[in-house]
Amino acid sequence: MQRAELQVSKREVLGKKVRHLRRQGLIPANVFGSGIPSQPVQVEARRLAEILRRVGTTRLLELRIGEGARPHPVLIRGVQRNPRTGEFIHVDFYQISMRKKLRLHIPVVITGDAPALENTDGILVRNMDTIEVEALPTDLPPTIEVDVSHLRDIGDTVLVSDLKVPEGVTIHANPEDPVVTIAPPMAEEVPEEVPEEAAEEAEEGAEAPESEEG
Repeated sequence: MQRAELQVSKREVLGKKVRHLRRQGLIPANVFGSGIPSQPVQVEARRLAEILRRVGTTRLLELRIGEGARPHPVLIRGVQRNPRTGEFIHVDFYQISMRKKLRLHIPVVITGDAPALENTDGILVRNMDTIEVEALPTDLPPTIEVDVSHLRDIGDTVLVSDLKVPEGVTIHANPEDPVVTIAPPMAEEVPEEVPEEAAEEAEEGAEAPESEEG
């Protein structure tokens, strides 16, 4: 599958002055990693948002620093946003070696329909949103799929050991950990009944006149 490409440009503005870049729709960034010295760059905010929607932070991206430059295989790391507005503040691009294995947390995606959800009152509980894997960059899967179509009864579970991953991919998690479980329905909380005698005593105590101070 062809990797997405993103073009950035070298950045001359440093320090606190980068706020002027953001006003122009440009986000300050840095490129660093294997075989490349750290260098400041800038990227269009609109284009960065588009790329993040497409590849996220777990898929390889071809980064070009300047028009016509050779591509660098990178992962998007350290995306900083304004907590109030959600606007980008800064982003890091990490260049990786295509010959070295990476360990990343890959999103878990549920596929299929669990018959237990129709045949019982059970609820589907996702115990993991991501799972750590190790592989060469070219072997990294974009997601880890969890098929739940065989979960028929309450208590049925997909364990880490049940996951199917492509050749060359190693999962780093306890094989006995549950990924998805069909759990029993949550019991409704019933208010405790106060014994009749205790209720009467409480009422009498509330109605008792206050003692006069001597």
